[in-house]
Amino acid sequence: MRWRVLEQGSARERESTVCIRFTQVENEGSYANRQVVTKEVEAYVLVLINLIREQCFQQVENFVPGDIRYQGLEDLQGKGRGMITINRRKVSLFEVDVAIGCLLGFHLGTGIQAHSGRAYKWCPFWGRMGATSVRITSITRANDYYSKLRVAVTFGTRAKGQEGWTVTNPKEKMVKRMLQLLQQRAGSGDACIAQDAGLGA
Repeated sequence: MRWRVLEQGSARERESTVCIRFTQVENEGSYANRQVVTKEVEAYVLVLINLIREQCFQQVENFVPGDIRYQGLEDLQGKGRGMITINRRKVSLFEVDVAIGCLLGFHLGTGIQAHSGRAYKWCPFWGRMGATSVRITSITRANDYYSKLRVAVTFGTRAKGQEGWTVTNPKEKMVKRMLQLLQQRAGSGDACIAQDAGLGA
């Protein structure tokens, strides 16, 4: 049953504004997987997504408990796989919520090591800022607020035979735009930037 929730096209995905799927590519080294409790991960993601909102879209209201859903599991090798969905809020928040969801996906899946770009990382399995052990396998967004149709969002590259995206080039158009949003002076963003570089409609 839990695997079914993580599948493409699940009911939870169809109902969401943004759905982010990811897989763990390492679970050893400096950090070890913590004991993952769904509600705790959702609470951590809520804090992170509100930090992103505060930095990039101050005019938008905070996310609250229940707006973020997490589902995850580990395989026999102890590597995690998970999905985060952002529930639909008000129609007036839709485009900005899409942008915030993509920025959350960037935090989970970025492998950028250079300069300030390396700071924007968070791992649901390690529970640490500044480090991640996962790669994004898909991000989808609702076509519009009312539709169940989905649109794929992509950034980074996918090597042949590799599961998940490699996000290491800060000069790639969409990655560069997300870094600009995260590095701007807090509150200087505007809702229209949600439509830039494919982040919004």
